[in-house]
Amino acid sequence: MRRGALFSMTAALLVQAAGARADSPPRPSTAVSVSYFGEALTHPGVAASFDLGLLESTAFQLSFSPEVIGYIHPRNHAALIVLPRLGGRLTSPEGFFGELLLGAGWMETWVDGVVYERGTDGSVRQADPTGRARFALQGSLGLGADFRRIDGTPVAWFLRLVVLGETPVNTGWLAHVVVQSGIQLRFGETER
Repeated sequence: MRRGALFSMTAALLVQAAGARADSPPRPSTAVSVSYFGEALTHPGVAASFDLGLLESTAFQLSFSPEVIGYIHPRNHAALIVLPRLGGRLTSPEGFFGELLLGAGWMETWVDGVVYERGTDGSVRQADPTGRARFALQGSLGLGADFRRIDGTPVAWFLRLVVLGETPVNTGWLAHVVVQSGIQLRFGETER
């Protein structure tokens, strides 16, 4: 059922994008986003992305946005995540929008603490912590305001609920629910 709903929503967004593309001339845009990215206030992180518009109209945008994320889980681990994402955004004439972003990429984690290892002679000694690579999947639903439609400023504010999955973790998947909030600064375009 979930796969069917996801497929239906994706198909509807693509049909909307194709119709919007036929109705208006292409207007590729670029933007940079910076945001807070954290599971809780105790697991802080930051994310940055470069957003490139693929299909755009006055109401719909399909974009490609590689994102780099760093966060720390104190006394447990630190992580670096690199995710290319595809996203769809529907914007009202008043400037409010809803969006869906999906991505898959690489995650590297490092132990935040002292690591010990047992030697071949049975002794225990301190070791250098090494990183551990993982595969990451991300899906997020967001809402926000595009100030180009409100007062002409090329800035948007967004709030996203993100589900981030990583594998392998104990031979399985580990899911994180994350809140992401930030701003997006657009370049080279006027209010539409």
